[in-house]
Amino acid sequence: MRLKKRRTPTGPPGRRAPAAAATSPFYRVGDKSASQRSSSGIIPLIDCHGFTEVGKRRKENEDAFLLTALPMGRELRLNEDPDGERLVPSPGQTGFLLLVADGIGGAPCGERASSMAVKSLSGYLKRESRLLNAGRTEILRALRQGVHQCESELQAEVERRPECEGMSSTLTGILSLARRFYIVHSGDSRCYLLRGSTLTLLTDDHSQAQLEIDAGTMDREAARKAPGGNSLWNFLASDYSRRSPDLGSMPLEPGDLFLLCTDGVSDALTPEDLQRHLSIRASAESICNSVIDKAREDGGGDDLTAIVARFGAAAGQA
Repeated sequence: MRLKKRRTPTGPPGRRAPAAAATSPFYRVGDKSASQRSSSGIIPLIDCHGFTEVGKRRKENEDAFLLTALPMGRELRLNEDPDGERLVPSPGQTGFLLLVADGIGGAPCGERASSMAVKSLSGYLKRESRLLNAGRTEILRALRQGVHQCESELQAEVERRPECEGMSSTLTGILSLARRFYIVHSGDSRCYLLRGSTLTLLTDDHSQAQLEIDAGTMDREAARKAPGGNSLWNFLASDYSRRSPDLGSMPLEPGDLFLLCTDGVSDALTPEDLQRHLSIRASAESICNSVIDKAREDGGGDDLTAIVARFGAAAGQA
């Protein structure tokens, strides 16, 4: 089993960010070497399924997810359907948006915050129809603007409902367009990519524990158990802080399989668990259900949310 971890050049205010790996496959805003257009052809989304359920020690589900097609498509989302949701692409849909969010524990209105986060970003991107033919720099900047729009809507919600002051959420997602995918990420939800036999964690946890691990001051187990280790320094908030999400892009390849999940899932499954479940030759729904079942069995009772998406051969290819 091979698990790779990609590091991103981010860090909390006042702390030096780790250097980006020279071999990082991700294009970032400002990379002068990146071409401005995707190559011809489309690598289609052929199977996608999302599922969420309230945790055993929770009164309500503060997770949310969203699956939708671009330029237009019915949104399949949130924490309303106990049977999960399957996204069925239609002809002419060249882009797909997959999002998971987790209301920050201990903050008010967590269920509302996560739901607003996924709906707000989806709505913003659907209004920006020009993105279907835009260059990478423009797409990544639009994702950043979309996250800022999410925060503006959280702020407006607090003004309407003062009892929600402090509402906040994680947000992690991928936007696929033609032959590339784009990542947007704030918090400690995660995005994994299984390409061939290699499992890669594409996101960094924006947590105090991860900072200690990166700095070499604690091992993973000690950091996980340390007081405040799960506290986040980057997330969507209603406090006008304008934190910056991690953004990245890289080419899609036929057969790529993605898992997006909240920490209720990632905390419960080892890399070996993930490799085994994601490598099953089965539908996205079956894989998603097996991941959730394992997390439910071994987890600590947190809300559980996962999206599994598989991409196929490019149009015209066998």
